[in-house]
Amino acid sequence: MFNRNEINQIDKKYFQILQANGYHIIIKSKNTNHTWDIYCRDGDGYKSLIISHKHKEDYPFHEQAKMHPKTVKEAQELIKSHDKWHLQNR
Repeated sequence: MFNRNEINQIDKKYFQILQANGYHIIIKSKNTNHTWDIYCRDGDGYKSLIISHKHKEDYPFHEQAKMHPKTVKEAQELIKSHDKWHLQNR
């Protein structure tokens, strides 16, 4: 479960926060307009983050299988890296 400190770590200059609660932080990149869902899956003594995203509002989310962040900060770094790749290769 995300705590308030983790939610407050979101880079508000880079992302618009659309929703934030204990299990989902949904943000929109101001560079690509892609929407990202950082999902917190808690288990028996562990915490796992899963990142999904969509390119347009009416598209469904799809999981980023190669992104396995351990922290919200790391999730943001992976998303920014993906944005950079997307902007250079589109």
